[in-house]
Amino acid sequence: MEDSRRTILELISHGFRVEEIAAMYNTPVRTFYRRMKDMDISVRGKYSNITLDSLEQKITDISAENNRVGEKIIRARLQGQGDTVQRSRNRQAIQNTVGPRPRPPRLTRREYSSRAALSVWHGDGLHTFIE
Repeated sequence: MEDSRRTILELISHGFRVEEIAAMYNTPVRTFYRRMKDMDISVRGKYSNITLDSLEQKITDISAENNRVGEKIIRARLQGQGDTVQRSRNRQAIQNTVGPRPRPPRLTRREYSSRAALSVWHGDGLHTFIE
């Protein structure tokens, strides 16, 4: 039992989600959570206890280097610095410091000019198989 506890803690520390670990053990997720509770294992222990102010300061430093970084890159950089932060806290700090990012423009449809309606066709090459 101690070996499996140590293995689960090791997998959690390497960034595996509980759902992935449960699949490795071929166990339903709810059963796996119950077994984790019996072994006194919590996923919450892997997150940093960093304050919101210092998290915002780190995010400001990261985005000062490159203003086009997104949430995933910021989260990865924070993990590289040794701070594993929940997604909700990460998003909140990003909103407070950088603000919402503008969405990229929508794709525009091409406009074709042709002599008459239905004179431009597209052949995908699969019509040769139809008999």
